[in-house]
Amino acid sequence: MLKHEEGFTLVEVMMVVAIIGVLTSLSYPKFKGYVDYLELATVTNNLVIDLQWARQQSIIKKVRHGIVFYQSDNKYQVVKDKGTNQIIKEVDLKDSKVKLGEITFSSSTGEKEVFFKVLGNLDGGNGSIELVKVGYGRKKITFSSNAGELNIE
Repeated sequence: MLKHEEGFTLVEVMMVVAIIGVLTSLSYPKFKGYVDYLELATVTNNLVIDLQWARQQSIIKKVRHGIVFYQSDNKYQVVKDKGTNQIIKEVDLKDSKVKLGEITFSSSTGEKEVFFKVLGNLDGGNGSIELVKVGYGRKKITFSSNAGELNIE
């Protein structure tokens, strides 16, 4: 009596592995682009959240809050009280591969910073902050000085 064994042959297994390899190689560029998009979007959203938080604290506590940018170190600090610059939070962007691009805000001392007055409007004029993901693209956050309104482009 012959015994019938069930299973896959080596050729069938090799064909499945080959098909998976081809599909993986075709989808990798799309996946990498999506990961780059997510990284840039995450850093942008976190910066927007920090800006909105600083604005809210300025209104609630009646003390100017803002963000000071250090382009050479690729980081920014959320600070309380423009005079003392009490650091509340520091965000280092070196690990994210997202760079601080052009920042059109500056203070009288020449520092790149955004501060909010106690009514929530910007301390200074309109401006923008650009974030750049090398090899992928850029996002720009623009401000309106009167209402403290911000837009992401």
